[in-house]
Amino acid sequence: MMGQWALYQNGWILSTKVNRAPWEAFGPANPDPLNNQVFQLYNLNTDFAQADDIAAANPQKVQELKAQFIAEAKKYQVFPLDASLSLLSWRSPRLVPLVFRPKMALRA
Repeated sequence: MMGQWALYQNGWILSTKVNRAPWEAFGPANPDPLNNQVFQLYNLNTDFAQADDIAAANPQKVQELKAQFIAEAKKYQVFPLDASLSLLSWRSPRLVPLVFRPKMALRA
């Protein structure tokens, strides 16, 4: 989703700060959405509204959750992350092409 990502684990949420508004879709993309990010960290057990970003005060927790995100992303084949909105980047060889049939029925 435009290079943004997040991970929830045991009451903690690590997310990346939005660096490009959706209406700026054709602006420059983040070339490295895994590493070139500003992180936000919240303890939802004490701050459910996500009002107090505690990433700067907890760098070890940020690194722990980032490592967990990388492990999950590898497990579920999320990589490579892509922050661009190029139609070419959305094409995946794993996708089955859609075939249009009479009466606009979609079938794989």
